[in-house]
Amino acid sequence: MTSPIMSLMQGPLCGTLATMLLYGVFCMQTFYYARNYTEDKPSLKWLVAFMWILETIHMALSIHFIEYYLIINFNNPSALDHVVWSMGATLAIGFIVSWAVDLYFVWRIWKLSKQIWICIFLVR
Repeated sequence: MTSPIMSLMQGPLCGTLATMLLYGVFCMQTFYYARNYTEDKPSLKWLVAFMWILETIHMALSIHFIEYYLIINFNNPSALDHVVWSMGATLAIGFIVSWAVDLYFVWRIWKLSKQIWICIFLVR
């Protein structure tokens, strides 16, 4: 019989492994951008650097909460009674990343279309 931790944490483990793969792709894209687009505005470079830092923190926190449940508390069902701090922090960082990327896309749409009503609709 499988332990409750193993059956409950299969989804987050697979999600974290997929996130690791995508984080590697993101690191390569960031490195490629930094090397090949030296003429971009400093504000855009800072945004890319900020996103890379946030994604690095997000990845580290994801690994921490998976390690907490699957390695440190292996076969300890009482560990499921509370949420480890890094899980909430992971969700908060993920929200900040998503929000910043969405705002950047809305800003680009406004710059290209010059129609404020589209941006108001997208922000809502």
